[in-house]
Amino acid sequence: MKSIGASVPVFFVLIVVVSCSHFRGSMITWRVKNSTSNPLVVEILQRHAWNYSWWPCTTGQITAGNYMIGSGSIICRSGCPLNISTIGSVVIPCTGFNQIENYVSGEGRFTFRVPSNSLFRAVFNSSGWFSLVTGGGAWSVATEINTYIR
Repeated sequence: MKSIGASVPVFFVLIVVVSCSHFRGSMITWRVKNSTSNPLVVEILQRHAWNYSWWPCTTGQITAGNYMIGSGSIICRSGCPLNISTIGSVVIPCTGFNQIENYVSGEGRFTFRVPSNSLFRAVFNSSGWFSLVTGGGAWSVATEINTYIR
């Protein structure tokens, strides 16, 4: 009697766990910079904090003012005026750091034009929130921009 052996393919799967805990927190505010223009000029003030290991910053770089940190964009999420989808970049100059606490922070401003009488939400979101006891890695920072005259 002849024995027929079955070939069983064996696959080795390499799973690499990447710890993307690079985001520390943000603050985004806005103001109408020029209320007499049409369209209006809106200024965004943003502050972000990141993992120092991702964007190491030094006192010399802060003094020079040319070391940029961060990645991503602020986008229009709901109620967007025509032709506005990406509002601006979150890449900002490094303004502070703490190697012991493993963070780097920065602040920046930019302007964009928006029609008067607009109400919409500007959002910066991604993943990679630093490790917490509870909660996930996804996060979102938003501000509501309202250019209606009050």
